[in-house]
Amino acid sequence: MGWDFDDNDKDKLEFTKFPEGITNIRIVGESPHKRWGHWITKQSRMITCPGFKECPICQIRAQQKANKQESTYNMAKRMTIWVINRNTGKLEILEQGVTFFQDVKDLMEDLKAKKKNLIDVDITVRRRGTGKDGTSYRLDIGDEYPLTKEDLSLIEDLTPMTDIFQEHNAEQITKIINGEDWNDVMYPDNNSDDDDEVVLK
Repeated sequence: MGWDFDDNDKDKLEFTKFPEGITNIRIVGESPHKRWGHWITKQSRMITCPGFKECPICQIRAQQKANKQESTYNMAKRMTIWVINRNTGKLEILEQGVTFFQDVKDLMEDLKAKKKNLIDVDITVRRRGTGKDGTSYRLDIGDEYPLTKEDLSLIEDLTPMTDIFQEHNAEQITKIINGEDWNDVMYPDNNSDDDDEVVLK
């Protein structure tokens, strides 16, 4: 498995998308993975921050702040967890911010009072609006039923999120902000003719 494959590759990692309207999901990960990251607009990717001292972007942000300049890079806390998307029928990575996951935690507490767990029920996610400032989500407990044989097959061998979202190092980050191609920087070994093994990063 890995991040970058041809569209027809069955092992490509999928991220959950919430179009306007209702999407039903089943959370199958034990707990969310938390990370800080910097969005790279040109690459449409998020750098996983290795920490202030090791991160060239954090150093740039600090220098810009000291010079009272507007920051050219953001800093965001992202959380991820494995889900089964009932609308697509696929195992996917749900990636959202803290507010979304706080709503999930509230549902978890409601279920706990009924001696149930998140994995016992679907969650209905209603999205209203589009755009950064015009989007809102409402989460509700959906249908309750055991995982199917197909569900169990999907979650049989879940890759830990810590393996998927490894911290990027200073050399990789520097190359990316200098305009080098993401795939060339993050997956140099994949540019060979040997495609038998792909390392997650």
